[in-house]
Amino acid sequence: MRIALLKSTFLFLTLCSVLLVKAQTNYTTVGIIGSATPKGWDASTPMKPVRGNEPHQWQVMLPLSHGEVKFRANNSWDVNWGNSSFPLGIAVASGANIPISLAGTYKVTFNDLTGDYSFTAVSYATPQKRNVQRGLNSQKTGGGNIFPAAASVQEIFSNGEDFLEGPAMSQDGLLYFSDFSEQTKTGIIWTLNPQTRAYKVFRSPSGMANGLAFDANGDLIVCEQAGGGGRRVTKTNMKTGITHVLAGQYRNKPFNSPNDLSIDAKGRIYFTDPSYVANDPVEQNQMGVYRIDGDSSVHLVAANVNKPNGIAVSPDQKNLYVVNCDFPGNGNRWFLPEEKTRWGQAVKGQ
Repeated sequence: MRIALLKSTFLFLTLCSVLLVKAQTNYTTVGIIGSATPKGWDASTPMKPVRGNEPHQWQVMLPLSHGEVKFRANNSWDVNWGNSSFPLGIAVASGANIPISLAGTYKVTFNDLTGDYSFTAVSYATPQKRNVQRGLNSQKTGGGNIFPAAASVQEIFSNGEDFLEGPAMSQDGLLYFSDFSEQTKTGIIWTLNPQTRAYKVFRSPSGMANGLAFDANGDLIVCEQAGGGGRRVTKTNMKTGITHVLAGQYRNKPFNSPNDLSIDAKGRIYFTDPSYVANDPVEQNQMGVYRIDGDSSVHLVAANVNKPNGIAVSPDQKNLYVVNCDFPGNGNRWFLPEEKTRWGQAVKGQ
């Protein structure tokens, strides 16, 4: 019986060794192929091995059109990988085609051992320009005016420290908004009574708070950006004053710079995560749009917006609107009716 046991153990270890050797096959070439690539389904575009001691990691920079792709080894369909998720996923052998939802130039990475892949947009195809009407009373949606014809603009606050963002109205009728300084790296959340114009500091330092919103319970949800901030999304119980982190990482990496948020009817929180400052850390593979569900799970819902900023869920809950702030330069440029000089550069109005 002891001999039989030893034989069984030997056979098991041998089988494991064979499987391990098979799983760690080193391929001569790995490429990307598909209707979205310049070569189509006719030939693979070769990927380059990443320098270092990692023989299974590959990368390539290439233009991709709207379509589908797969990874394959040795220019043959004998070994190929795919999955239905984009821009990140884990490819499986003979898996589904990977959909490319938006044309552009991408840095593509793939690990033939783990199956991990990513498509990071470097630039997108230039969209068709449209003429946009300007002026308070010219803004329309759904065939009607957004503002009443007699509406006028009034200044109700002028004592900010630097840069005001994220206005949100609380259930008790107070206006909350954020104020962050690129110099002091602290940030303030202000409250203001629209009727009396009385204001006070709600929180400072604020974690460089940017976008604000109140959920159905009346609790304050805050996007804390980079530049000395928390790089996270937090929730403050307005009854107890206790704040806790809703999301600070995605795939074990900190967010870039959470910017703005919107909450749907189910209580799910959508937020944007761009990066506008050149020396800020960028640890995510994309400047994405994320969703925090009720179970605290975080999901990447869009990675095809170069510099996602403002965000809103439509009233009928069918559409998610995201503003792309991919302006010339680092994304932080002002478009005015006439030419203005900012930071030593002329920016022409569009």
